[in-house]
Amino acid sequence: MLWFSAAALCLLAVGARALYYEAHRLRREPVPEALRSPVPLTTDPGFQSAPTFSPEGTRVAYTWREPGQRAKIYVKLIGSSEPVKVDDR
Repeated sequence: MLWFSAAALCLLAVGARALYYEAHRLRREPVPEALRSPVPLTTDPGFQSAPTFSPEGTRVAYTWREPGQRAKIYVKLIGSSEPVKVDDR
């Protein structure tokens, strides 16, 4: 019975420490303002899918299907307005 009480006390202490750590971690790391408001990467009509960011995070590749057309692959520099078509079939 003593070991059960000791184990329960240790478990309670570990849980309290985890809650304390999580509460203080969130206070120390505020979310940057830029992450609070999402910005669309494209405003093209039709359907965009399969977005993939470049390793350095400056471009995004995606497929774009205009109404009545087949999907094509495009690359867009983040922050620019014009996508560049990669798939020319």
